[in-house]
Amino acid sequence: MGCDGEFQLCQGISAGNVWARGLADVFDRCEPAAMPVVGDLLRGGPYELARAHGVQPARERYADACHLCYETRLQLRERFPHILTPDQAYGVVE
Repeated sequence: MGCDGEFQLCQGISAGNVWARGLADVFDRCEPAAMPVVGDLLRGGPYELARAHGVQPARERYADACHLCYETRLQLRERFPHILTPDQAYGVVE
């Protein structure tokens, strides 16, 4: 969990905010396979996430799967702002 209350399944992928909903509620409602983004990752990793949402990788090669996942999620943040958060995980600092 981050200092902003986001319970992160992986850096920058939130299952919910425990300050807003409470820890028990976040756990009770968390169904990773049914969540946008998370379900795609569970089904086939970052490549499936990109394919499922029509995201064209920005480059030909990536350092690793996490790098491809991060770059794909950057392109999906506007579609899934409640999941692809907090901003700090994506280099947005105010």
